[in-house]
Amino acid sequence: MRTTMQSIRDILLSLAGFCLLLAFAGSARAEWEYVTPPSIYYGVNNLVSHGGELYAVSNGGLYRTANGGDSWTDMTEGFILNPGNANYDVVFHGENIFISSSLMAVYMSPDGGDSWQVDSTGMESSYAANLLFQDDDRLYASMAWPTYGLYTKSAAAGPWSRIEGPLGSAHGDQVTGMCSHGGVLYAATLSQGVHATSDDGASWQTPANEGYPAEVAGWVTNRLCSDGSALFVASSNGVFRSADGGDSWQRVDSGFATWNQFNVTPIMTIDTYGGSLFASTAQDDSAYVSDDSGSSWSDISDGEPLAHWVKSFCVHEGQLYAAQWDTDSALVRRDLQVDVAERPGMPAEFRLLPNAPNPFNPVTTIRYSLPVAGSAAGHPVRLAVYNMLGQHVTTLVEGRQPPGEHQVTFLAEDLPSGLYVYSLQSGNFRQERTMLLVK
Repeated sequence: MRTTMQSIRDILLSLAGFCLLLAFAGSARAEWEYVTPPSIYYGVNNLVSHGGELYAVSNGGLYRTANGGDSWTDMTEGFILNPGNANYDVVFHGENIFISSSLMAVYMSPDGGDSWQVDSTGMESSYAANLLFQDDDRLYASMAWPTYGLYTKSAAAGPWSRIEGPLGSAHGDQVTGMCSHGGVLYAATLSQGVHATSDDGASWQTPANEGYPAEVAGWVTNRLCSDGSALFVASSNGVFRSADGGDSWQRVDSGFATWNQFNVTPIMTIDTYGGSLFASTAQDDSAYVSDDSGSSWSDISDGEPLAHWVKSFCVHEGQLYAAQWDTDSALVRRDLQVDVAERPGMPAEFRLLPNAPNPFNPVTTIRYSLPVAGSAAGHPVRLAVYNMLGQHVTTLVEGRQPPGEHQVTFLAEDLPSGLYVYSLQSGNFRQERTMLLVK
């Protein structure tokens, strides 16, 4: 009898442990470790994974590593010699590389980093490009005080054009974050809500923005991101989420530490990879992760060597990297153990399903599946529509999404009748289907 009871107890304990493992699988991560920094690591403002390599955007220039940080190559080699300059972000488009900075606005390399040149023609100021963002083959740059302004151009050498209107034109309208969500480009301002465009910035619409935070402080990192299901903005007092395209916003950083006697929680950076959200507050030893679209958060700080708040997170080759603000911080990393393989209902492969209804007029729904293997690796997902001449019509999805079943609505009220192609691409996967618009 004791043997039987012991077996039952062992089974129950095993089941309890298994359920506990599933409950916390999404947030289980290993401890932080130091990464060998670039020669000038203080002032690393952004970490970017591109083409199988990791890039560190430093006040001293742009550094690249092909071995996870064991050794680094200085790509700019002293192009900017002014010690007061700060470099904020980097964008890649073919052989073109663009870097935003505090003293030279934007500078670029047309040949993959072999040579560099200033690329700020058309801008009213030669400094303080605080935000650089790429949407397909277009660039957007936000200028800070004293001139302000939001500028755009194609991702090639050439002049910038200022976007007309109030967006980015004054302190409260300064653009501090941009992201693509549901095929629409959104721009977050300092205190005037988000604005949206679907025509490369030619015209902008303003959602209701009910509950938008009082201040989305300007900083060296993008303050706006999307996990595929909602928009998230990093404010001077908390993380705010909008699940309806910016019409309403709710604070979703329950459990974060407050910064000081004023009982505020400044969010210094927020980003999303593989469906997980990462955020840091303006408090030492600060790093949080959410695997459920901001509904709950886990503290992944763990003390040294993550001693300070994070300026930039980046997922690269299965590891989470972080750049901290202080001189004794260096760069750190930890294993990214997002184990979703045991979650029920997860698709085993990529699938792009037939749209419904088809034929349609003017609305149809496109469904697709993202497997664990592809999504957990952090590959961006792109769902785009083309006409039969191969011309791009619109991008419905752009960015990283969690594994699982997804759907998006395609509205074609401004398009002529005809056959259209919709294409899903993520990593090495690509699939296309056709749909018929009949008016």
